[in-house]
Amino acid sequence: LFYLSRDGGRTWQPTSPLPAGGLVSIASATEVWVWDGGPTMHFSPDGGLTWQSRTTDVNLTDTLAAFQFVDADYGWALTLDMSGHSAFYRTTDGGAHWTALIP
Repeated sequence: LFYLSRDGGRTWQPTSPLPAGGLVSIASATEVWVWDGGPTMHFSPDGGLTWQSRTTDVNLTDTLAAFQFVDADYGWALTLDMSGHSAFYRTTDGGAHWTALIP
């Protein structure tokens, strides 16, 4: 659950609850992503008031170490598996499709 303030932090209101929890990326006051590392990512275009689920083309279950978006379209993800192998991915369409930059 996220909280939202529209008056500089004087008061706060809860946002809509998410169907799943996980790692969070906040690109701006309105663009928020939550990804549990599986095939579904949750995106809020309005600061957490509403959420959209997006199916990704990669399943990073148990390997997602971090991810970050810089706007509604562009983001990166870093994975790390149990053997210490890491990979680096990029998306240019809001997380629907990911390209391995360093496999």
